[in-house]
Amino acid sequence: MPKTGRVTTFLPQRQASTFSPFYDPRRVYTNDHAPYIYACTNDGTWRSFNVLDLPQRRWYEVNIHRTWYEGNIHTSSAWPPPPLSEAEQDAVEDLVAHHIAQQSNAFNTINIDGEGSATYEIKASIGVPLRRQPIVSDSTFPIAYHEDIMEKRYLDRAVDICKWNGKSCLYKQLEFDGLIPQMRREISSREAICDHFSGITPAQLSALGVTPILAVVVHGDPPLLCGILMPHAGITIEHASHGQVTVRHLLSLVNTVGYLCAAGVIHGDICTRNVCIDRGSTQLIDFGEIAPGYRNDVVAAGELLLWCAERIVAPDAVKAKVTRAASDLIEREDINAALGLLGE
Repeated sequence: MPKTGRVTTFLPQRQASTFSPFYDPRRVYTNDHAPYIYACTNDGTWRSFNVLDLPQRRWYEVNIHRTWYEGNIHTSSAWPPPPLSEAEQDAVEDLVAHHIAQQSNAFNTINIDGEGSATYEIKASIGVPLRRQPIVSDSTFPIAYHEDIMEKRYLDRAVDICKWNGKSCLYKQLEFDGLIPQMRREISSREAICDHFSGITPAQLSALGVTPILAVVVHGDPPLLCGILMPHAGITIEHASHGQVTVRHLLSLVNTVGYLCAAGVIHGDICTRNVCIDRGSTQLIDFGEIAPGYRNDVVAAGELLLWCAERIVAPDAVKAKVTRAASDLIEREDINAALGLLGE
């Protein structure tokens, strides 16, 4: 955490509030659907599901009568049913996708009776709305308002492509109460880096290989934390094409890990999906949490170098140099030795 200087300040909600809009006029809705079950309950007659359609960011409640469920989804007479199997989850999600695709009228609740007939309705409170969003009372970052985030399109998990102030950027939204600590860590980690490297502003973090936060997104009065806006950081190593990752990118990554170590900041999940390449440099994304069993950033960077050494398009001598640099990081945690090898 920063030792000096201004930091973003959060306060607890004074009064319980929810934020889970059924229809968002600033979202670009498409025909893509990917329902995902987040909760399941049952009583003597019905089995109910909270389902989030990820590309649309819409919650649905699905209520299936026991008679139809037993004959079509769960083929045992045990009631209440045991925890969802993978096959049952797939079947329910496919069922929801089918009903969403078939209906042109707005709805957020599907009721399927014992004969398999469906009715649809709109309920006021569906899904898992946020209830403990902290109040943003002060911030080192610019403040953006949710209603000003335009043309949101689903990209991946909690991230959307969007436009803000006429600029194309990425919006990482806060989806669940349990993710509040991760969002706050995204913010505080960057502040700690800026606090250590005096003269570096939050907007200049990309020079250190860390994707910056353009703005903290809030909604309502008082302003409740809603998400963060970031620039496009490039393509992840995970999705890079053959030959796209170079030694220069790996050198950039190890330099960034050195900056993090100097600032006392732990990324916590350096891997192929959290390192982006843009021209000759890299950008680290997703400072949300520390992965289970994670040793440290230096070793993780070495493991990523080892993975890349088998895939980069380069002479054998260069691949061997990358492998030696990876060993320096994994076995000795020697950043300087790795930088020396990669910079030759």
